[in-house]
Amino acid sequence: MNGAAQDISGAMPEKPVDRSVSPAFELDHVSHSYGRNNVIFDVNLSVWLGEVVGLVGDNGAGKSTLLKIFAGYQKPTKGQLKFMGKPVSFSSPADARALGIEAVYQDLAIVNQLNLWQNFYLGKELKKRFGPITVMDRREMRRATIAALTELGLTRIRSAVIPVADRIVLLEHGRIVRIIDRGEVSVEELQELVAKRHYRPD
Repeated sequence: MNGAAQDISGAMPEKPVDRSVSPAFELDHVSHSYGRNNVIFDVNLSVWLGEVVGLVGDNGAGKSTLLKIFAGYQKPTKGQLKFMGKPVSFSSPADARALGIEAVYQDLAIVNQLNLWQNFYLGKELKKRFGPITVMDRREMRRATIAALTELGLTRIRSAVIPVADRIVLLEHGRIVRIIDRGEVSVEELQELVAKRHYRPD
């Protein structure tokens, strides 16, 4: 987790995830390649309503590509996405956003020159009108950003994945190698797991 730590007040409420019902979003045997370069291999992943899932792995593990598939920036080469049990296909991030699916990046900053709330609403800025003039609603965007992060209990960005995630998906070379439940590992143990996967002998 790179980037400067930022403090957002609030605590993560304990809300049990009901996995006895159908998942809200699913990746069913999803693979992706850029030409002959295969980057995602037969990924199966389900996410339930109210669940926060963290994608963790070293550089090149496939986190960014998988996130782009989730959020409509990339179409999978193979496999199927499902939303509330029904197959879906995203032509753009707007299609995913219409279903309430949005990408949240690991450092919460896409453009370093912009602050947190500006990145949060980048490309989808809220606006208000003053007579014939339309301006960005900066106050509401600041308020909504802090409220969203507070709801997740995100108090420090560097170590966000541990207190926030209900499950952590460990990726390696485009494959899911382990799924970790909340409380199963500490930040230090997770970092060690990622390092071991990266430096393990062939």
